[in-house]
Amino acid sequence: KLAPDNEDGLFLLVKSWVGYGYAFPEDEYEAGTAADNNALAEYHKGRAQHAYDRALFYGMELLARHAEGFDAAKRDLPSLKAWLDASFTAPEDAETLFWVANAWLARVNIAKEDPEQVARLWVGVAMMERSVALDPTYMGWGGTATLASYHARSGMAELDLAKTQFETAIAKTNRKALLPIMNYGARYGCVKNDRALYEKLLKEVVDAGDVDPENRLQNMLAKRRASRYLKKSWMLNECGFE
Repeated sequence: KLAPDNEDGLFLLVKSWVGYGYAFPEDEYEAGTAADNNALAEYHKGRAQHAYDRALFYGMELLARHAEGFDAAKRDLPSLKAWLDASFTAPEDAETLFWVANAWLARVNIAKEDPEQVARLWVGVAMMERSVALDPTYMGWGGTATLASYHARSGMAELDLAKTQFETAIAKTNRKALLPIMNYGARYGCVKNDRALYEKLLKEVVDAGDVDPENRLQNMLAKRRASRYLKKSWMLNECGFE
């Protein structure tokens, strides 16, 4: 409020609300779902939605201060891509787009039963694609891993591309970033109906030591989710693995 034009402050608010939403309320939402406690799951789902709403609010403010015209550009994909290409041209712009895209995609994912939200998924995807084009190495190839998860969203999606992107992110981080490995198993292995790959990758995450102290928090989150996804009830309900 004291410095409304402070882009650094807006950036930190976007990043912090996205990180908080994923690490805490969304994780607790999954835990409630796994425990078959609908009331608890819905409560934490609402908390996650509010976190991502806040992230998007600040993200839209940040985009507006970087370049005008986002609302007009997102009327269709060609217009949005043209706006992104013209407005974000430096490698350092990748971090802004990465976190705003993450906020957009996370908000859609937590409300995927809402057709209106799902219909706007492509906006977040386009922003993440531009981020990767500018600097694929940002956040340990996190943009590539995020796009891989998108391309593994269903059995009818772009699974070959998802496989390539997951394996690229994993190779580029020397298997020290556990979130891409976890998502490769949990998302690709699930929709591909490949139980062997699913279990192999998730067990690799669970059994991994402190492989990268600089990414200890992210890797801890990957381990916690991988343990949950290996439970028989989760595998049956989410993937149909008996």
